[in-house]
Amino acid sequence: MTKQGRKSTFTLQPNDSSMRKVADSAHPSYRRFSLKSESPTSGEKYSDSPDQKNIDNEKRIIDMIQSSSDFAALKSAYQKTFKMPLVLCHRDEEKPVMRQPDSEGNRFCQILLSRNETCEACLVHQNRVHSESLDSNNSSSRTCPHGMVDSAVPVLLNGRTIGFLRTGQVFVKAPSGNDFADTMTLLNDECQDLQVDEIHEAYFQTKVISPDQMDGTIQLLEIHADRLSRLAQDLELAQDTLEPGIIKRTKAYIEENLDQPLSLESVSEVVHCNSFYLCKLFKKVNGYSFTEYINHQRLQKAKRLLMNQDMRISEVAMDSGFQSITHFNRVFRKYAGCSPSEFRKNHEAFKLTHQA
Repeated sequence: MTKQGRKSTFTLQPNDSSMRKVADSAHPSYRRFSLKSESPTSGEKYSDSPDQKNIDNEKRIIDMIQSSSDFAALKSAYQKTFKMPLVLCHRDEEKPVMRQPDSEGNRFCQILLSRNETCEACLVHQNRVHSESLDSNNSSSRTCPHGMVDSAVPVLLNGRTIGFLRTGQVFVKAPSGNDFADTMTLLNDECQDLQVDEIHEAYFQTKVISPDQMDGTIQLLEIHADRLSRLAQDLELAQDTLEPGIIKRTKAYIEENLDQPLSLESVSEVVHCNSFYLCKLFKKVNGYSFTEYINHQRLQKAKRLLMNQDMRISEVAMDSGFQSITHFNRVFRKYAGCSPSEFRKNHEAFKLTHQA
């Protein structure tokens, strides 16, 4: 038990029935490192959500931690020591897949992530690791359909999970030729035109560690997650103490008028402030620009609206404040890593999986 009250969940538990069909067809060791608890449905996942302003504040805190020297030092030391990827993501990321430079991540996983039609079983697996940790406020580990273990360690703020340290993409048992054949069967069903030689080489180059070593890495990350949780508390306190009233009023106005044109000059007039001064102060206080904040807030609103299948994407764009569908698609892909239609498809697939 750590200071945050976490309990490591990397245990030998039978797999839940909802993923058994995928797992049995993919890799026989899948059942060895799954958790007992079922993932919540998409509705249950956000049952304890605070209001949207608090969620946005948590995302800003996670962004600040990601750019902090503490996390940079942890990530560098972890990857040099364990040769495994490490990322920090926000709790409500719809597609919490570990995206790493080729030199840092698992090459097999990178090949799949580079494809437009990322393996659906991989997407379901990643979301379940994420959801199970979110549901329990404890670390979660799962073996993916290809036999590789992924883990999520929560970072807490005031007892609530605001983000995760994600690691893994490793085997805890050396794969066999039969295991690779099962993986290719699954991939051929979900992804087209794969280069077998490339996949074979990357698959067998994947790092193999013992279950005890995997458990040790999780325990180490839990200790560091506690340190990051204390950093999150410090950042929250600093925000409450140091954010000037003019910045709070600016953010409040932006959030209430996202569907309207929002120029620096027009907002400056509303909050009674010189536009040049507001621009400089906004960047100094927040670490990001006035325009970046608006884009971020509009993107978050667009993501929420895209979950409504009855809304056309053009309607989502206009209601989120984007004046053209071209601009919307460009900004969405830049910040979300996929197109609006792909985001909607992935969300719907995730929801249907949990309802099945």
